[in-house]
Amino acid sequence: MSTSEKAANAVYIGSVFLKYLIESGMQLYLSFDGDEAVLKDVEGYVFKRVLDFTFGIFRLEV
Repeated sequence: MSTSEKAANAVYIGSVFLKYLIESGMQLYLSFDGDEAVLKDVEGYVFKRVLDFTFGIFRLEV
């Protein structure tokens, strides 16, 4: 598999992940009653998971 094919696959997987993340995040946000501290915790958790996912893809390619 060439580098360009790997990159295209990574972009596709990333777009599927982001679509799922956005849909889940919207549902999660709507389920809270406005507690700002809880929203910040969720934001940090989601950000960490996105970074873990992204770096996981790069580790597979190396």
